[in-house]
Order: sequence, then C-alpha cells, then structure tokens
Amino acid sequence: EIAPDGRANWVFEGQAGAAAPAGGAGVEGGLPKVFLPAARITDGRIRFRDARSGRRIELADLDLEAALEGPEAPLALSGSALWNGERARFELRLDSPAKALAGGRAAVELRLEGAPARLAFDGRVRFTESAAVPEIDGRFAVAADDPGAAARWLGGAGLPAGLAPLGVVELEGRATVGEEALAVTASGRAAWRGRDVAFDVHGEGGSGWLAKRRFITALEARSTELFELAWKGGVAVADRPRAEGRLDLAISDRPGFARWAAQARLDTPEGTLATAKLGAKVAATAERLALSGLELVLGRSRMSGEAAVAFGGARPLVAARLESGPLDLSPFMERGGRTARGEASLAEGWSTEPLDLAPLRAVDAEVALRAEAVDLGEIELGRTDIGAKLAAGRLRLTARRIDAWGGGMNGWLTLDAREAAAVATEFTVSKVQLRPLLRALSGFDAIEGIGDFTIRARGRGRSMDALMRSLQGDGALELKDGAILGIDLAALARNFGAGAGGKTEFTTVSATFTIENGVLETRDFAFYGPLIRVRGEGTIDIGRQAQRLRLVPEAVASLSGQGENALGIFPVLVTGTWWSPRFAPDLSGAVEAMLLNPDGTVSAIRDLAEGVKNPGAAAGALLGAVAGGGASGEESGGGAAAVIGGLLGSGAQEDRAAEAGPEMQTGTGTAPGVAGIIGGLLGGGGETGAADEAGADAPRTGPRSARAARGARRASRRRRGCAGDGGGPRDRAAAGSRAG
Repeated sequence: EIAPDGRANWVFEGQAGAAAPAGGAGVEGGLPKVFLPAARITDGRIRFRDARSGRRIELADLDLEAALEGPEAPLALSGSALWNGERARFELRLDSPAKALAGGRAAVELRLEGAPARLAFDGRVRFTESAAVPEIDGRFAVAADDPGAAARWLGGAGLPAGLAPLGVVELEGRATVGEEALAVTASGRAAWRGRDVAFDVHGEGGSGWLAKRRFITALEARSTELFELAWKGGVAVADRPRAEGRLDLAISDRPGFARWAAQARLDTPEGTLATAKLGAKVAATAERLALSGLELVLGRSRMSGEAAVAFGGARPLVAARLESGPLDLSPFMERGGRTARGEASLAEGWSTEPLDLAPLRAVDAEVALRAEAVDLGEIELGRTDIGAKLAAGRLRLTARRIDAWGGGMNGWLTLDAREAAAVATEFTVSKVQLRPLLRALSGFDAIEGIGDFTIRARGRGRSMDALMRSLQGDGALELKDGAILGIDLAALARNFGAGAGGKTEFTTVSATFTIENGVLETRDFAFYGPLIRVRGEGTIDIGRQAQRLRLVPEAVASLSGQGENALGIFPVLVTGTWWSPRFAPDLSGAVEAMLLNPDGTVSAIRDLAEGVKNPGAAAGALLGAVAGGGASGEESGGGAAAVIGGLLGSGAQEDRAAEAGPEMQTGTGTAPGVAGIIGGLLGGGGETGAADEAGADAPRTGPRSARAARGARRASRRRRGCAGDGGGPRDRAAAGSRAG
C-alpha cells in the first residue's frame, strides 16, 4: 500500500532489531535479513492500493513459488493467478532485491503470459521511497492475439468501438519509465480485416505524466500498395481521453482502401481516382472527431475546409464546410448516361426497382460546399454553392447558387427516406440553354433556345417509376430565341406541305402548367415566331414519358407580321414518347376553325396568297400530304381532307381524289358557299363553275364534312343576307370570285 502521504508499506523502519533505518543494524539496504531457500503460497491473494490515485490491483487464486537465499541473492518467483477474470502465468527474476530497494539499479527479467496477451521484459529496475512507480529501463515485446480481450484483461476496459476489427498485434521496442519521465519507442505490426499494417510508434510523457496521463505521440503506419499514414500530436488518457495533432494520409489504392478501412464500396470505373491525399489538424475525443485546416486531393480535385463527426447521438452526425476549385465527380456518376446507354434505355421508362434509401437513415449530416465548377459527367456545372442537411432520414438540399448551361438556378429539394421516398422541390432556373439542359436531364433534346423556369412539385413512391407517377405541383416557363427541332410549323401552315425534319424558330414561348398524378397539363401555351404563331394545350405524362399536345399554328404574311391577320390552316398533334415523338395534322380541327370564321380565313388567305406563286398547286400539295397516308394521316380522317379539297377547289382535284382512294369519294354533298370565296381568291371559279368544271366524277364530301359545309353556308347567308342587297349569295360569290 502507498499511503496518502506517499509512504510505502514495503519500506521497513523504526522497529528495533527488525526494522531499523536504512543501513542500520540488522538491515542491509533497507531489507531485513530474510532467507527463504524455498517458499510456496497456495490459493493466496495479493492486493496493491495507491491511496493517492485510488488505483487498485488484485491477484486472486495465487499459486506462488519463491526462492530467496538472502537480500543480496537473486529473487526468483514463478506461479499463476487470476487477474481480471483470466489466469496469468508469470516468472520474475531480480538479481538483487536489496540493491533495488536501496536505490540502486537491479537487473530484472519478467515473463507474463495469459490467453489474451504475452509480455516479456529484460532490463533494470530501481525502487525509491517517494516514487509511486519503480523506475524501469529495458527492452520489451508484446503480443496480443485478441487486442480487445487483452485490453479488458490488462486494464479492465475494452478497446473503443472503432477499433473492434483490430486483429493480432505484435510490438517490440524499448521503454524508459519513471515517475518524472516516460519514453517508449517501438515497431510492430497489426492485422486489420485480414491485412497486415506495419507501424512505428513513439511516446513521451513529461513530469507528472502518471497523474496527468498526457503524452506526446508519433505514429507512422503503412500497408503495402494501399496507404501511408503519419500522425504527431498529444494524447491524454485521463477521465476523458482525447488527442490533438496533425494527420497526413496518402492512399495509393482508394477503392481498395475504402473496402478495407470502412467496408464501403466506391463504384468508380477502373483506373479513375486511384489515389487520394488528406492532411488536417485533428482533435478527437470519444464523442467527436474534428478536422480543421483540411486539405483533400482526390484525382484532379482539391478541396479545403473543415469537417467533424459526432458520435454521441442516435446516429453519427457529420458536419463539413468545404471549398473547392474545379471539382471532378464524374467517376462517381453512372457511366455513359444517355449517350452510352442509347435511346433504347430511355425507352424502358423509369426504373421499377425499389429505391435503396438505407444510407440516408444511417447518418445525420450538415454539409456546405462551394466550388468553382463541378463535373458530373454528362452534366457540367459552373460556380456552385449548395448545402445539405440530413436528419433522421430526411434530406434537404439547398442550392443557393448553381451556374449551369449558360444560366443559373436556385431552390431546394427534400427527400424523406423514413418510409417510401417522399420528394418535394421548388426551383427557379434562369437564362439556361435549353437543348443541353433537356438532353442532360431527360435525354429529350428537340428544343433549343434560352429558358426561364419555375417549378414546385412533390411526390411519393418506393421506386423511381412510382415517384414520377405520383408527382403533384405547378410551374411556369418562358423560352426565347430558339427553335423546335423535327418539324417546320411555318411550312405546314403557309405552304400546306410536309414540315417534318425541319425546325420551327421562335422569338418567345410561354406557358403555365399544373402537375397531377405525374401528368403535366398546360392550357395557355403561346408560341411566337417570325412567320408563325402557335397556341397550344395538352399534357406531358411524366410517369409514362409521353405527351399529347395540340398546337394550333397560324401563319402570318411577313417576318414582322405578329399583329397582322393570321391564317390557321390546321392544328398539329404532338403525340408519342419522349424518345420517339410523332407530329401529325389535326385536319378536322382545321375545318371546324375555318367554317366558324370564314371571313377571318378569307382575309388571312388574301394576305398570304400574295406570297404563293401557285395557290392551286399548294392546295393540291395539302391534299397529297393528307390523303397520301403515312404518319400525317394517322391522326385525321379522309372526310376532313375532302372538305379542304372542296374549299380550295383546284383543277387537279380528280387526280387528288384518285390518289386519296374510296374514302374521298363517298357522300353526296357539293362544295359549300365559302368554297367559292376561297376558290376565287386562289384563282378558281364560283360555286357553280367549280361544280361544272369538276363534272360528274368530281369528289364529294363525306357526311360529316357535308354537315359542316351546310352549317357554314347558313352562317354565311346570315352574315351576308339573302336578298335586297344587290343579289343573292350565288351572285355575290361570283362577284367576290371576280374581285379575287
């Protein structure tokens, strides 16, 4: 026992004839003249208690054999005892106990062996009256097959949770231990998840190190073709263990290191991001690891900032604030994108595989990142300022600034991963180039120009397909100075010919929309181009990746003719899928529009006809395009084409009718009254002349078109009157024809 005042009870003094002061009668070097040629203790107990620190050590079930021929003779001890629940076998040889107790240095050999660990020491030892621990200097070797069990055996507490995968440890070195100083230098190896790690370690403790338990440490560790690590700093192992210092890590096989150190798989292509470097000041406790002055080099990317991980809550909390130059994350993205996957992959639709959201429930996080540029493979961003907060499986991403596609965006997105994935977002996109934006996000690239968007949406589902089909929300768009690729609406409207394969230029496009159950709907689509303007409405089925839009093009007479009379010849239906859109005329809608407003149609045709060299041939081209079948004929019936044929009566009607087939030759009606007006404008005769010239074999309109024509005649008569104004409708039609 060591008393509170530092006196040790193995120092004998003050007892006459038995325990005189050191060097007195009957005492040699402070030790009584005791001779024990052989001694044995069976089932004994030894306790050591230091009243100054409260430290206790106890050996139970002790079997001991000892031999001491005299104070100056060697002391030999051997036996076994229970220590912290494990039986230990030991051997001790001290060449002169009297010398050691008198303040001299005595040679000592110690062997200690238990199931968890083995210890060997060869050196010298010295005891002093005031010292709480003996002075020891010599070489040692330590081996532990199970470091966790060894730590519990030696110190009563196991390893920290983070060191659980630690395997066999072997260490050899030299130690100098005393109350006023501590120095340990050693080299060894340790197994971690089946791989050997070689290391060199050095530790120093200054005055009072035993009470303070503070040390200066240095560590170098390496594993062949995997990593090199260097650490230097202070370590305290008192009531709240902590470490502060500098850490440098160089990784030569980053994917292998991730699998080995954290059992994480980083799915990057072979040969990319193979190396990494990290340097930082470290402050670590059992509850928190903090990195300041962080420098991280990953491939071509370099980041700096600070980061921390807190372990005290239900989940680890990761906090980081990072800044970067150009940040290359492309190797982490799905390889190939639409370019490599091809359109066939897009045609497969959204994935129905269950979303794996478990990683979002494993950790909490608060992260801020600023980068000069971010390369995501097929998506390249400019200056980026984003933040992320993840708590209990709910992630909120905030984009304070993202420069991309010539413009920028800001907004937020939340992803709730606690059950089925629940998504909500609100984003504003300004002045972006449309074609690269759409190609990168959806693979759809049939629009070019500059666009502004706002969108609010929310959805829920266990797969990406279910999520997209559940979307709800609204938004608006405005596009400027671009074109729709794949169709020339101006050619369709002005020249009545096929416009597929061209493009429709526009100065502005605007629309507002709502989203219900994954279907986007707009009712106010407006398109203004140099020679055409378009109104539209319809739906885009986000879940099915399809669309059904009805565009109503109106041709104007000049490049600056947006305010002039416009001719709406026929609407265009845009159907099909995102990867295979179809464009077709809606001829029945065109007929209805012309018959409901013949005066406006006449006025617009009068303006447009000045730019058409052969109006009759243009009308015939329309009939050929419509009645000739193919994609354009899929959306409209032949009856509508017959009405237009009658309205625009060309001299080539017989040939067109023959090409159109039987559908164009059914019904009994004749060309309506408005046909004479339009026919006169385009160089044809009046109603009677048109019928006479066509002859008995002229095409007749079908029943539906005939009804529409009769309705138009009645409307025309109401507008023009039947008598008393200079002649009947037939005379006025003929006069109109001649004027035309």
